[in-house]
Amino acid sequence: MDAAADCGQQATPDDETLLTKPQCDTPQYDGFVRDFLATNAAPDSKAVVKLARKLCPTWPIPKQEGRREDPTMVRVAVMDSSFNPPHYCHGAYLECMGVAELALAAAEGGREARMLDIDAFLLLLGSSNADKPLQGASLEQRMRMVDMLATTVAVDASADTWHLWKSRDQFMASNLHNMAIGMVNTPRFVDKCRAVRDV
Repeated sequence: MDAAADCGQQATPDDETLLTKPQCDTPQYDGFVRDFLATNAAPDSKAVVKLARKLCPTWPIPKQEGRREDPTMVRVAVMDSSFNPPHYCHGAYLECMGVAELALAAAEGGREARMLDIDAFLLLLGSSNADKPLQGASLEQRMRMVDMLATTVAVDASADTWHLWKSRDQFMASNLHNMAIGMVNTPRFVDKCRAVRDV
């Protein structure tokens, strides 16, 4: 699926400290969810992660290659959830996953947050849960909401929950723009970890 917004999106001419808001429609995920379940829902299926969308076309490799100490290794921060529904705290947690000294950076107005060496982010919707049945929103509805969450956090700096980003350069240094979303078919974290390594 094509990314709706390039991860190198330009800042507005009026205020270069802000990112422009994305102008895109949320993709439909009926076919993606149906195909994923048809091929990966059997109890004896191998643990599989399938990507639905990359918001940055180079994912998981960040565009800022120069800051990576080891070009042979990619550090991916994974948020795995049932997303029923995605909410404010999901977004806030995503923003602080790659930031050290978060409380100090948020409290001191002029201070820049210190970034951890996370190269990419992955939001994973589980098709099954270890301790509860599927209730509420359908998997397709959840995928659309995950897409909206990812787009908001990865593209729209005005949605900055912790008021961390003092400039576009600082936001880009977080690599939050380098995000992908997908599904995983196993409820156990140890199996999910193995499946993520195969992506």
